[in-house]
Amino acid sequence: IAAIHKQANLLSASRQHLTKAKEASQKIKDKSKQTRFFGNIEHEIASIEASKGNYQLSLEHLRNAIKYFKSDYIEENIDVSHHLYNGYGMMSDIYLSLKELDSSLYYLELAKETINDFDASENRNKGNYYNSLAKIYLANNLQSEAEENFIKAKEVAKKSNYSKLLEEVYVSLNDFYKDNNQEAKANEYANLHQKLITQHQIANNKVADILLNSIYKEQRATKAKTQRQSVIIYILIAVSIVL
Repeated sequence: IAAIHKQANLLSASRQHLTKAKEASQKIKDKSKQTRFFGNIEHEIASIEASKGNYQLSLEHLRNAIKYFKSDYIEENIDVSHHLYNGYGMMSDIYLSLKELDSSLYYLELAKETINDFDASENRNKGNYYNSLAKIYLANNLQSEAEENFIKAKEVAKKSNYSKLLEEVYVSLNDFYKDNNQEAKANEYANLHQKLITQHQIANNKVADILLNSIYKEQRATKAKTQRQSVIIYILIAVSIVL
C-alpha cells in the first residue's frame, strides 16, 4: 500500500503506511525476516525523503537500512548483496544530487563491491553501476568517459532485458549528444526511446485488456448467477403462495 501511494506521489500517505508496516514487523518472531523487513522499510523511507529533497534525512535512513542488512541476524537465503547495492547506490545518487562528487564515487564503488563476480556478471545492478558512473563523469565534465559508461549501461540493460534502465540511458544519451551537437546520434536515441515507450504502451494495453476481460467475465458470471437465484426465489414464492 505504501508503494502504491508512493507511485501516485502521495508521499505523506506512503510514509504513514510504512510506519504501520514497521509496527507490524516488530511482531515477527523470525529474527532474520524481521531484520530484513526493517531494512526494506528504512530503505523505502529513505527513498521518500529523497523524493522530498530531504537528503540528509534520507542518508540517515539509508545508513540504518545498511546496518540491518549487515546484521548477524540476516540469513544466507536473503539476497544481501542486492539490498546493500541498492543502499550504497542510492547514497551515491544523493551525494551526486548534492554535487559532492568524491563521496558519490566512493559509495558507488562500495556498491560495486557487493556485486559478486562483477566482471562476468550481466545483472541489472551492473547496468545501474555503469549508468551512475557515467553521470559522475558527466558532472566532472569528463565527456568521453561518460559516453563510454552510458554505452556499457545500455548493453547490460539490453542483455538483462532491463527496460527501465534502458529507457533512462536512451534519454541520457539523447541529451548527451544534443549537448555535444551530434544531432544524428541524438535523433537515433530519441527514436529508440520513443520506440521503447510505444512498446511499453502496447504491452500495458494488452495487460489492461486481459484484466478488463477477466473482470467483465466475472461480472457476467455473477449477473447470470444472480438471475438464476432470482428465478429460484420467484418459484419458491409462487409455490409458497399456492401452498
